[in-house]
Parts: sequence; structure tokens; C-alpha cells
Amino acid sequence: MIKSRVALERELTDTFFAEASNKNMIRSWIFDAANTYGMPEKISSDYITLRRTVANANVFALFILTDVVYGPLKIQKYFSEQEIESFHKSKWYIEKIEFPIRYDMTKITDEQYIGRISAKELMLLGDAQLINYNEKAQRTMKHIVKGEMEFFQIALNKNAVNAIMESFERDLYIPNTITLNIPDDADFYYDVKKKQLVIKSLKCFDILDGYHRYIALSKIHAMKKDFDYEMELRIVQFSESKAKRFIWQEDQKTKMRKVDSDSMDSTKISNKIVERMNSDGSFVLAGKISRNNGIINAAYLANIIDMLVLRDIKKSEELIAMIKLTKELILYIEDLVGKYPEYLSKEWSKKFLYTVVYEYTFGSLDTLVIDYEKINEDSSIYASTKLTKADITRTHKLLKRTESL
Repeated sequence: MIKSRVALERELTDTFFAEASNKNMIRSWIFDAANTYGMPEKISSDYITLRRTVANANVFALFILTDVVYGPLKIQKYFSEQEIESFHKSKWYIEKIEFPIRYDMTKITDEQYIGRISAKELMLLGDAQLINYNEKAQRTMKHIVKGEMEFFQIALNKNAVNAIMESFERDLYIPNTITLNIPDDADFYYDVKKKQLVIKSLKCFDILDGYHRYIALSKIHAMKKDFDYEMELRIVQFSESKAKRFIWQEDQKTKMRKVDSDSMDSTKISNKIVERMNSDGSFVLAGKISRNNGIINAAYLANIIDMLVLRDIKKSEELIAMIKLTKELILYIEDLVGKYPEYLSKEWSKKFLYTVVYEYTFGSLDTLVIDYEKINEDSSIYASTKLTKADITRTHKLLKRTESL
């Protein structure tokens, strides 16, 4: 594209909002997309009715929507001559899947089977329009109200998708289960001798669990056709009510707070800094930084380092930053506990830890510990992950306002 797609996405979204009640126009767009480019009605209608955000459309889908909605002038504004020439000659490709489909699987119950599937096989199902997001069962539909119009849209956490993509690309993602539900009208049976689930026909699977992983895999596959990845496959045949129950049950798994969850990521630069500090035998607090029983909480320390110290560090600068920050934080903390030796054994509260890292990053407060001790322990000053420099300044001032607390 010759211009950022963000502006085009915004234009299309606004147009779809404005024409939401114009059923004839919507039908015309859907028909043109199918007739001219072979774009499946299910896909075009999902975007046009805003069930899916156009931000998730691939470039060809975006081109088709632009063409049927606006025509040549808008296409020339956003797409290069090479793209226009190529896309005008292109047709939406729908992979044909030959039935019966056979999966080597273990039968758990009459309605649950466990096996394996590769990313390429999963993408074949997706390309063949055999994977559906059933909004009647899913919990992740976003309710959007704009003026007098309201609708539900598939909620997709872009940060989660990007994090999964990065893990896949760095070969760090640990295989997890994709759960597909067979509809009631499907024709299938389990071959006991061969231990195979044989699907003779079905309209499509409903994806019950693993949607963000599926989207992440789809995005990677679009860029790297040779990418592959093996994962566990669970195929079930649940009624809508049981599917909802399954999703609810999955959602009840013990959850960590985000700060604790982040601390489990061994690839994060902040966690590496904390681990290096804790394992440095020359550091006076070595071995005392832990997620559970240390006098310094490792999860909080890493989180605070992320917010205050690593905010503007680029990926290419992380290694140098890690070495530098580890050394400097150790020296800074050792200087502090040299003045206040009680902090060699006294537990460091979240506020105190924040204050220390803040001081290291932005400059010292006079009589640091004295000021800290006067702060009301119940006051909430812990910064959010969207901390700005203005927020940091206000927090700094709050720490100094001791007489009124």
C-alpha cells in the first residue's frame, strides 16, 4: 500500500456505520465482492456489518472492500499500481477439502476426542471456510454503541495476538490445545480399530478455545507459507448450552495477576535483569529477590523496571541495556542499604521498591526513607502500565507530600 492502511480502515468503518441501516446497499456490496472477486459472502458480510473489524482483514480483502464501496479513485489513493494490477486479476481462493477427513485421535467420551494437528492443516481448514466463530457460544463479543446504533463485534486482543506471534516466530511457544466443536448436523463416526475420528461431512467447525492462537497462526501463515507448528487438537460435539458451559469452565482456571504472569516470561528483559541481580554472588541482596518469599518481590521489581526504566528501550538495545542496568541497579541498591542497613533484612514494600527505582531513574529525593515512612501505607500510588512522564512527576510529588498524609 502507498499510504498507511489505518486511514483506510477508519474510512471503511465510518462508511459501514453510516450505511448500517441501508440493507440494499449492504446486499449490493456483498454481491459485488462475491461476483467480481469470489469473496465468500460470510466473510464480506462480517466486515461490512462490523461483526469483524476491518483491522483484521488481509490486504486483498481490504482492496476488495475498497473497490466495491468506493471504486477506482479511492483504490488509487491507497494502493500501488502493482497491487491494483495484481488484485484486479485475482480471485478469492477457497481451498477444497476432500471428505472424509480422518484424524488419528483417542476417544475420551462419545463426544470428546484428542489428537494432534499442524498449523498447515489448521490453515487448510480455515482457507476452506471450515472454521467458524460462533458468537452464540463465545464469551468474547464486544458490545459497541454508536449513536442510536448498537451491535456486537468479535473482541480480539491485539496485544495478545502479537505476543503469541512473537513467541511462535522465536520458537518459544509451548504447544497448547485447539478445541473445535462439530455441529449437530455433521456426519462422522469413530473407527475403533484404526483409532481415527472420521468426518464424512460437515458445514464447518465452531472454534471453542484457541481463537487468538488461530488468528496469530493465520497472520504468520499469510507471511510465511512454510511456517508450521504441531499442537494438540480436541474435537468435541457439544450442544450450544454445553459449549457455553465448557467455555465458562475454561475461564475458571486459576488466574494470575498480570504482574505475576509477566514475571513468568523468561524472555522479558526486565525479568532477566532481576534474575541477574538475584544470582550475582557479589550483590549484598543476592538470593533475596523472589516471586514468593524474598524480601524484594521479583514480580514487582520487574514490573517497575518495565514502567520506569525500559519504557523507551528498543529491541536492538536490550542486551546492552540489560548489562548496564543490572550493574547500575546493584550499585544503587547497595549504596542505599549501606545508609539504611535495616533494608538488608526488612521486607521492601511495593511503594518503597517503586520509590527506589524511581530515584535511580529520575533523581534522588532528600531523606528518602524518612519521607517514605511518613506516607500512609493505604494510599494508592502504584503506577499503571500506561504511565506517562507526567504521571511519574505527580507520583514523585505525592511521595514528597508527607505532612498532609
